[in-house]
Amino acid sequence: MRALSFIAILAFTFVASFSVEAANAAAVGNVTRVQKDAQVGNIAAAVGTPVHMGDQLRTGPDARLQVTFVDDTVLTLGENANVTVDRYVYKPEQGTGEVALTATRAALHFSTGKIKQLSNKSVTVNTPVAALAVRGTVFWAGIVDYHYGVLLVNGNLNVSNGVGGVDLLPGQGTDFVPSLKDSSGPGKPYEWPPDKVARALNTTSFNVAFGPQNLAPALVPAAIVVTTDQPASP
Repeated sequence: MRALSFIAILAFTFVASFSVEAANAAAVGNVTRVQKDAQVGNIAAAVGTPVHMGDQLRTGPDARLQVTFVDDTVLTLGENANVTVDRYVYKPEQGTGEVALTATRAALHFSTGKIKQLSNKSVTVNTPVAALAVRGTVFWAGIVDYHYGVLLVNGNLNVSNGVGGVDLLPGQGTDFVPSLKDSSGPGKPYEWPPDKVARALNTTSFNVAFGPQNLAPALVPAAIVVTTDQPASP
């Protein structure tokens, strides 16, 4: 009886260890910064917490969460965000990579990592107010001055939906003015003034207090498509 119990204990320990190792091996990234209450799945987020495909990344009031994926792509979330890592594949030896995220309308800052160098790649971020297709780009998207907007930090970005489209240059942004229609097209690109850029980036910056300028408007566009023409880095 004692021998059987000992074997059962060993078997359980092996299975548990194997499960933990398998989970860690499947990690697609890790939490690199966290402010206030944030979660990865059902676990309280802390620096070093692994992120896996299928995990939900959540932040509370005034919280921030930064995740760095294995290719050095960096995703930073503002407060009250909820993002699901639907898919993440990074196979540089095969020249393929894919990132697919589903997010709420909360502010986010996204910086593409080494995946931009791959010849066959797909990076998409889907939210109730925006569908973003990204290649080799650093951008911010969210609510600023009561309107949904997209700011291009680096790269070459085309922003479009069913109503219209615009091309952005670094430093330029576009605003979506609420409309009585189901959605509105992106406004004419213009260089956002420094104070507006600061208000936008503050929504995803750490140790920053929020103000009423960050509140969501009553109506935002239902679908925004963001693409880039920038070629992949060699």
